[in-house]
Amino acid sequence: MRRTRLSLGPFLVVAMLLFGSSCSEDSSNPTDVGTGTEQPPQTLSEVVERLPGSRNFSPDGTWWGYNMSKVVRRGDFVFTYVIENDDNPSTYSTFRIYVKEGDGPWTAGAGFNTTRPGNILVDSNGALHAFVFEATDIDLNDSVGKLHHYTLAGASAGDITSFAHEVVVDHVAGDATVNIRVGAAIGADNQMVIAFGLGTDADGDTEQVLTKTVGGAGWAQEAAGTQLGHNFYYPLVAVNSAGAISILPIQDDFEGVGNPNTYQIIRFFEGSGSTWSAENIVDHTAQALASTRPRLLEQRDLYVDASDGVHIIYKEYLAADGGTTSSIKHLTGSVGSWTTLTIDPGVLNLNWVKMIEVGGTRYLVASSRDRLYMMNEAATTYREVALPSGMSGIYLYVATRQGGTSDAEPYVDILLLNGNGGNYPDAANYYVRIAKADLTF
Repeated sequence: MRRTRLSLGPFLVVAMLLFGSSCSEDSSNPTDVGTGTEQPPQTLSEVVERLPGSRNFSPDGTWWGYNMSKVVRRGDFVFTYVIENDDNPSTYSTFRIYVKEGDGPWTAGAGFNTTRPGNILVDSNGALHAFVFEATDIDLNDSVGKLHHYTLAGASAGDITSFAHEVVVDHVAGDATVNIRVGAAIGADNQMVIAFGLGTDADGDTEQVLTKTVGGAGWAQEAAGTQLGHNFYYPLVAVNSAGAISILPIQDDFEGVGNPNTYQIIRFFEGSGSTWSAENIVDHTAQALASTRPRLLEQRDLYVDASDGVHIIYKEYLAADGGTTSSIKHLTGSVGSWTTLTIDPGVLNLNWVKMIEVGGTRYLVASSRDRLYMMNEAATTYREVALPSGMSGIYLYVATRQGGTSDAEPYVDILLLNGNGGNYPDAANYYVRIAKADLTF
């Protein structure tokens, strides 16, 4: 573990990351962000330490599932999980809960059979909730199975070995009842929300939503949308202070064995009670590159701020080389009314951008494939958080209110999971803790 208090140097100049006002989605209501000026150096109190990780890139590597909630905090305890896997796709992996108390080491707890990464949430009572997918017959199809819910009621006291269990979605022979790409969130009133895309005979392509209040008798299931015309998977999920639900999946159409899936539409759903509205916030199917480049988009974050404002972050692959992020969009608003900012990844080569709110100020946590940055949303420059060598292929996860982490917690907790297959079996994964008191720039 490296625990330091160090100067991260002056802000990186605005040329590295420039906010602009142009956007095709909301040309009637553009928003400019001022250019700002370079400021004096500032220190951050941080912890950067190696985190246990999967031994194998696949199957079921912990890095996979960028839409999932994988790190949460309750007081002095921060929780995550590791998928303990081998390189044999016909064997079950283990979803292993981990806890870190204060500056102590990471400690392993309960383990559950799984065939994919999943979600963890923490409720206002301090109980940890793990949502774990398990294939029914791993030799037949490791993507068809059931969704389990494990409740670790003693987590707020550091107990991650005792748990209660229920099946959220059971498997029915011959049918897929739950998708492996599950998203989850929890509201301030302890309403847990699960979402996933699913095809049904009657309703075609649907977006399924399940809700339950902690301690409630059972899960309620409904469709946020039916007859969608595409598979919409990898949903990010958020709940506002009134219990209204937001869901942000992406088109993920299977185009046949050996062909890449298509990612050209991002759809947003918002619902209160049983009333749902939705729209495609971006649709690149008519874009000139669409016929030759299946992947043009990825959604990066869905965040509901303290005033219940909805924030969507997504990135585009419209550069000539096809693999470079050409722009990152930040949308605020609701169905039918969005304001859009454009973030230029620039020389920082930004790949991930996540949002967190600290003392009423929104910060962006951003990364390239091997570097990490923090930014005040209202500014135009980043501070870099120094990382040890060996990190690459970053998949970025941040503990926020969507997972149940209270805004009053004193730290920003970040996971940097290694998505570079060439680094396994000894891939470096890191946990980063930053004191919120230092985020005054």
